[in-house]
Amino acid sequence: MLSPELTLLDRVSRFALLVLLTICAVRFAAIPVHAGQSGLVLAATALVAALAIAAALARRSGPRRWLDVFAAVAWMPLVMVAPSFAWCAIPLFVLLHNAFSRAAALVAAAVLTITVSVSVYLLAGASDLGLMFGPLIAGLLLSFAMDALNRALDARQRLVDALMTAQDRLAHTEREAGTLAERHRLAAEIHDTVVQGAASALLLLEAAEQTWPDREASRSSVVSAQQMLRNNLAETRRLVHRLASDSLTGTLFEAIETVAADAGGRATLIGEPVPLPPETEHALLRVVQGAVANAQRHADADRIIVTLTYYEHSISVDIADDGCGFDPEAVPAPGPDGGYGLRAMRLRVEKLGGRLVVESETRRRDRDRRAPPAGGRLVIRIALVDDHPILRHGMRTLLDTQEDFEVVGDCGDPEEYRLLLTRARPDIVLMDLALDGDTDGVALTAHTRATSPSTAVLVFTTYDSDADFVRSLDAGASGYLLKDSTPAELFAAIRTARDGGSALSPAVASRLMDRIRAPQESLTPREIDVLTLLATGHTNRQGRRAALRQRDDRQDAR
Repeated sequence: MLSPELTLLDRVSRFALLVLLTICAVRFAAIPVHAGQSGLVLAATALVAALAIAAALARRSGPRRWLDVFAAVAWMPLVMVAPSFAWCAIPLFVLLHNAFSRAAALVAAAVLTITVSVSVYLLAGASDLGLMFGPLIAGLLLSFAMDALNRALDARQRLVDALMTAQDRLAHTEREAGTLAERHRLAAEIHDTVVQGAASALLLLEAAEQTWPDREASRSSVVSAQQMLRNNLAETRRLVHRLASDSLTGTLFEAIETVAADAGGRATLIGEPVPLPPETEHALLRVVQGAVANAQRHADADRIIVTLTYYEHSISVDIADDGCGFDPEAVPAPGPDGGYGLRAMRLRVEKLGGRLVVESETRRRDRDRRAPPAGGRLVIRIALVDDHPILRHGMRTLLDTQEDFEVVGDCGDPEEYRLLLTRARPDIVLMDLALDGDTDGVALTAHTRATSPSTAVLVFTTYDSDADFVRSLDAGASGYLLKDSTPAELFAAIRTARDGGSALSPAVASRLMDRIRAPQESLTPREIDVLTLLATGHTNRQGRRAALRQRDDRQDAR
């Protein structure tokens, strides 16, 4: 049986060698002039064939290659006697080339080629050097061509091996990444369900302990903790069975509203809701749950406001609280005692292609009850929103001249302002109407009143049209100032807005009074009352109450 190590090329070459030996031996014996040498030639042919067959049957490569060498040596006398045996050099060359290294194969090829060249040269009567050098050059070229081909095949094989190795490594890396991602997912799920639920229940039980003498209050806390643990158990079961959270049986805002209400806070929706992928809604809900739980547990927050905002091509969730704050750069690494919350939230958001921004500062719990400075006035924290940096710089310089004013930040971009509002929580915002982007000052005013009710907005603009004025007041602005107002008017307006009043630029107030003195036919007495209240410095709330009284009067008249 042939050796299983033989390649297809080896088998074909050996078969070709045996066929050529047989043909050449029969041809040589058939010529009468060679009758005296036929026995010797047939014996040599049989020896070469036997050696080739023995090499094919050899199980190891070492004996096989030397049997091929002996076959080539036995072939040399044959080609000297009968030049037709020169054709056998081709399969012998292939066998030796595959059996030895490149250098040894080139030496073997040279010996075979020289033997054939000498044989042909002697056959021609030693008169034609071309017959000797022609086969020699052809053999050498064939040797180098085979060597180049083998080099190319080896390089290709190395490339294939490297590719296979890289694919194996990639598959291994992907498996590890998948395993790690699954671990992170499970850790986040467990943190958002088991850990956060248990932490909330613990807070309720601690509250019950503090209010133990008050039976009703302590009982309410215990019942709430019981319900929290029951919900936590249900969430854990759903996690084990890989089911979706029941909190998303309704809309995303309803689920967020439930989370905020359970924490004693409230939720606000801005924009028109659009359908979101289930995994996005689930991740956003988990982020809100984690952030609200952190605010309760770590920030000692009394008020928590969650704002869900739908933009044209994006969505944002803002969680603001009045807690003591912390240093985001000093958050400890996750450990047995916690520390997974922010990390889990960040991983969730980044997996969806979003960005988690934490804006906080370490401050006293009673920040809103700041002590007044030496002048006896409370410090008014002011934020500037204008898309002109030079104007913001000038405004900051002007406001810094007042001891009871503190500029806590300035920006010209709506997104930056949302972060500033959450981080700094100013008392007063000086808002320009014209801003870069799709969001104007009126929209930011509405956002401010929805997310930070304690912050008053003073519109500070160059636009004095009635439409802009009405839109600003409808959005909740506490005043409307033109940029040509004097510093004294600006300072007075800020202090008036801080005290809960309404502040109008003299030019705007004058125009309102003109409309009151010479009202259009469409203005009712109640509308005149509203304009009078605004023009004389009353609050928007008083103006709205007057509007409500007007609406009630209309309904009664009907």
